[in-house]
Parts: sequence; C-alpha cells; structure tokens
Amino acid sequence: MSDEEIEREIGLSREDHENRNQFNELPTGLLKPSPEDYTIWKDDNGRPWKLNAEPNAAYHQPYPVPIAFIRAHLSKFIPAMKIPNLK
Repeated sequence: MSDEEIEREIGLSREDHENRNQFNELPTGLLKPSPEDYTIWKDDNGRPWKLNAEPNAAYHQPYPVPIAFIRAHLSKFIPAMKIPNLK
C-alpha cells in the first residue's frame, strides 16, 4: 500500500504518525492512586493515568529486547529493578 492509500484507510498521514510524540501530555501536579483500581492513578486535574504491568513497561525502555525481557521477569523478584510506566 502507498502512503496515500494508508492515509485514506486510517485517516492518519505518515508525517502525523512520525511526529505524534510532539503532542504527548504530562500529568498535572501529583499522581495519586485511585481507590477503585490500583492500576489507575489520577493527576491533580482528575485525569486518569494507567500503570502498565512491569513486563509491558520494560519494553518501553532503551534496552535491547533480550535485556528488556530478562529485566521484566527478574523485576518480579527484585524490586530495585522495577520500571514504573504510566500512560
């Protein structure tokens, strides 16, 4: 498929996809755990942020995949290796 065909199908241009991180937002103020779900944290504006499971968080770090895999699973037993990842 060409870029134009993909854009028509999904409604997102290659340029918009490649520059999508410029629109990332950060939490406002402090993050506090939500009483109803331990994986949801809320910022001072009440906006929810999802805490990803440790194996998912490890793959978003700048490590080669084999190292990320090992860290993700060792961190279950070695708390110092945990990598927080809120989205």
